[in-house]
Amino acid sequence: MSIKSSSKSFRNIVFASPSSCVNFLGDRAGWTWGVLVSLLSLGISVGAQEVPQIYQGADMKVGEKLISENQCDACHVRNVGGNGHGIYRPKGRINSPALLRGQVEACNTNLNLALFPDEVNSIAAVLNRDHYKFK
Repeated sequence: MSIKSSSKSFRNIVFASPSSCVNFLGDRAGWTWGVLVSLLSLGISVGAQEVPQIYQGADMKVGEKLISENQCDACHVRNVGGNGHGIYRPKGRINSPALLRGQVEACNTNLNLALFPDEVNSIAAVLNRDHYKFK
């Protein structure tokens, strides 16, 4: 087998269509092709969730960890009562991704948390995901 024919057969597999799958997969080609297309579509739609530009690259796990470590919920309960979620007012004064990040930075400064900018951004990204849903 020459290199040229090897690369040609690889190209046929990578860029396979339903009709070319018949040779490779036999009678199961249509079913297999449909499953493959469905899985790829699902992956694209899940991966393409809109995230505000300001939160691109934010580390959600770090944000979740910092919220827990700094007891943000406990502070919010002390300030607004209930479970503390009353502090998240999506239609209140925090009405953009930048203002949300600014509010997290205000908490960082007022409470002397000494968070780095990327950590503030990660916390804001988690709050956006869980409460604000800015796009």
